[in-house]
Amino acid sequence: LIDKIVSLEILEQLAEIIKSADDFNLKYRAVWCFVNICCGNSTHINKAIDSGILDLVNDIIEKALKADASDTQTLDLAVEAIWLIGNVSGDSAEHRDSCLELDAANKIVQLVNKFPTHEKLLSNSVWTLQNLVCKKPAPFWNQISDAFALFLKVIKDTKNEVALIYHAVWGIC
Repeated sequence: LIDKIVSLEILEQLAEIIKSADDFNLKYRAVWCFVNICCGNSTHINKAIDSGILDLVNDIIEKALKADASDTQTLDLAVEAIWLIGNVSGDSAEHRDSCLELDAANKIVQLVNKFPTHEKLLSNSVWTLQNLVCKKPAPFWNQISDAFALFLKVIKDTKNEVALIYHAVWGIC
């Protein structure tokens, strides 16, 4: 199915919706399309990256860093953007490095620290950060160091679900 969607050559149009649509639901669903496309293979992810999606999700996360807790739409969009980064970075060291060049790990940690009670944000972030710190060659320490403080915080909080702790432990490994 992802092959069929990518072959329709609509990724640039989806990216344009994310960039310029005023309708939140339309923008959200366009990001969600990219999340699913980036579950595919490296070719699918390369096409998504070529459409400019990494810059767009970086903009979404930066906007969320300036938002307050009442701006639920911006936060919901950021949660999806983080999931997309997790899918991209989980594919290969090259794709991981493309995300890290945008300072994704540190921005994600900043967002979690700003909204510590947002459970879906925390869950998606820890899983994504786990993908951002792994693969060989290892990333530069300054690109991922903040992630380890979050991993430790998640492990120490006994109220966290086992699945969340699992991703934090895996990130430390």
